[in-house]
Amino acid sequence: MFDLAGNQRMNTVEKTKPQECTIGICGLGDRAGYVASILLAHDERFRCRAYADPSPMGLRHLREFGADKAAAYDNIEAMLHSEDLDLLLVGSPNHLHFRHIRAGLEAGCKVFTEKPVVIDEAQTFELLDLLRQHGAHRVTIGLVLRYSPLYRDLRRAVESGALGNIVSIEASEHLGPGHGAFFMKDWRRYESLTGGYLLEKCVHDLDIYQSIVKSRPARVASFGGRRTFVPENLNLEEARVYREWPGGWQATDKVFDSDASIVDYQTVLVEYANGANLCFHSNLHVPDKSRRFCVIGTKGMAEGDFERNYFKVHDARTGKCVKEASYRFDRGRGHYGAEEAMATDLSAYFFEDAPLPVSVVDGLEAGLLAMKVDEARKSGRVLSLQDTWIRFDAAAP
Repeated sequence: MFDLAGNQRMNTVEKTKPQECTIGICGLGDRAGYVASILLAHDERFRCRAYADPSPMGLRHLREFGADKAAAYDNIEAMLHSEDLDLLLVGSPNHLHFRHIRAGLEAGCKVFTEKPVVIDEAQTFELLDLLRQHGAHRVTIGLVLRYSPLYRDLRRAVESGALGNIVSIEASEHLGPGHGAFFMKDWRRYESLTGGYLLEKCVHDLDIYQSIVKSRPARVASFGGRRTFVPENLNLEEARVYREWPGGWQATDKVFDSDASIVDYQTVLVEYANGANLCFHSNLHVPDKSRRFCVIGTKGMAEGDFERNYFKVHDARTGKCVKEASYRFDRGRGHYGAEEAMATDLSAYFFEDAPLPVSVVDGLEAGLLAMKVDEARKSGRVLSLQDTWIRFDAAAP
């Protein structure tokens, strides 16, 4: 996380070293169950003691650890009242995150929350107030791309000076039609529950590019809407690809004529305070999915793709490729090998007081950027964020 002058703020962590970490899960959906299973598999000192969810569809991930025998509660209040927990894992729908993070902090727990942290500006500043009261180090966030091997190689290339000063970034996240259809069927189709598609899905991307530019967004503009998942395209719906991803909570069978309020394509333009800029594009209906970037600097260029599994660095003066890499990971699980790396770092954080590569304040910054980008899209204006960051820094812990 960076202040207005571009100086990095370091996290502080507690100095105690517990022998175990008892976990309670609030919102045991598929994602939360998977994240918990990665932690339990990585370090036996993590223990799943309880979960609060009236319909825990993520329980299947925990059965091999015996954690499905954990105490079950219908709501977080009952769980926190009855259980002595070290860590609350918040995997509930986005609109409930603030309430559940607050409950965990007030109960004396550390909190791990899935992204995005909160869904609007009001909650952003309310949470900053809570973090000042309880300590920002008590909340960690699942911005998992920060842990991926590809991102870490990109970060090293930037910090080594191989790219020089970053001038511009072209990046995208393109979802396959089945994944896009899932968004139109699942609870994530409602902007009121997610904070919007960009915040729900692409806050990872906005975070990692800001982290390498090392400068705050100064101005933003955006264009987008929904042109594919609309009733005029109902003739496409019978294709099997649109049934590959079943919806979860509040699911509908409709794809092209659902009551979704989110976009299915969006272009984002960001100008950072140091003069660098980002052009980011997302589309929910791309046959050949990708999550790629091209970071161009005064001395070189780094390009890569999380989906297509490559990374290259070229020297601007010679044109030569000076680094090339690909990565081994299970394509059916997680985020490009990042989950296991996150478990390693979280274990070191909880048991050895080691620092983490991303903080909850970083997550709030990236989330606030996504919110302002959507405000720019809806208003049709270029927005200056100078006053936003002055207010943010005044409120930050």
